[in-house]
Amino acid sequence: METQYDVDFVLMRYAEVMLNYAETANETGDLATATSLLKQIRMRAGIEPGKIIAMVSLRVINPI
Repeated sequence: METQYDVDFVLMRYAEVMLNYAETANETGDLATATSLLKQIRMRAGIEPGKIIAMVSLRVINPI
């Protein structure tokens, strides 16, 4: 017997959600939140949080 469902869903890792939030915080100037989230992600992964010296925004303002 074959089962089909008409419901599609997206699986997302928690770290991806946290990275999206950190990026948004960084882009809106909330560097404390962005830094905290990055440290939490690294700790969850078993990586030393280390020092985050600066956040740099890399984006193309006016693409040609």
